[in-house]
Amino acid sequence: MAFRRDPEAGRQAVTWLASAFVVVVGAASCAFIILGVVDQPTRPLLVWGALFGGIVLFLISMAVPRDTKIAKGWIRFWLASRDKTDPNKVYRFAKKRPAAEGTLGNNQPPTLESIREAADQGASVQWVPHGPPPERPAPR
Repeated sequence: MAFRRDPEAGRQAVTWLASAFVVVVGAASCAFIILGVVDQPTRPLLVWGALFGGIVLFLISMAVPRDTKIAKGWIRFWLASRDKTDPNKVYRFAKKRPAAEGTLGNNQPPTLESIREAADQGASVQWVPHGPPPERPAPR
């Protein structure tokens, strides 16, 4: 009588064995470094123990099968109890509109009349010529 084994159980066992080996060897090497380098190792060892315990609890919580109904219930509770955002404070990206076509200028120097009008209105007129600078002899 032939029967088939489920290879998934073996794969999970190897995965957990490898994870446990890496965590234990890493924790032992960290503890060895702490004990070898630090003069008073109480506080660093407590921090190390808390981190190691947290990693172990995390790995155990990953191994425990979850009930999807409970998880969905927590998500529904979180969505119902969170603060609603004010729609006036949420920025929404608008479509990019093309620029309105119009005349931007003629690239000519300002006339004397336009400078006088701007001076009468209190505005400053700045004109920057277009193109490369004129050829000048080098200073000596």
